[in-house]
Amino acid sequence: ASSLLDGLTQLFSPILQLFTIPAETAPILFLRPFSGSGALAAATDIMETYGADSLIGRTAAVMLGSTETTFYVLTVYLAGVKHIEGKQMLIAALFADLVGFIMASVTQKLSYRMRAEISKKIIGDEEVITCRPADLLEGEFEKFKKENIYVTLKL
Repeated sequence: ASSLLDGLTQLFSPILQLFTIPAETAPILFLRPFSGSGALAAATDIMETYGADSLIGRTAAVMLGSTETTFYVLTVYLAGVKHIEGKQMLIAALFADLVGFIMASVTQKLSYRMRAEISKKIIGDEEVITCRPADLLEGEFEKFKKENIYVTLKL
């Protein structure tokens, strides 16, 4: 299956570039309409490879939130309403997925650029904090414990 996804990614890469979609997110495009868990696994792999806060990782996350497991939803809907003709619904749903993928990519590229500019204006040349700020406090807890014990004993 991996070689099939790799082949499809390579084949569709020029088209994805035309729509400003990162080729690295192609597995989500191919899996999402069929399988939510498959697309989630692909997104997890993307985030482990490129980082959750990278442009590709953020685009993958927004793609998951902006699209649907189209074939599952249509199957449930058509079975529930006993509607036989679903060709137009399928075309519309797949088009909506395509728009979701494109807009996820476009909005993330815009916000990623703006984020870098805003960060530069706010923090200047300071180092960006990439962990919990509390993790940067050295020895504060031990100091607090000693002070707190002293105050408790004094009372």
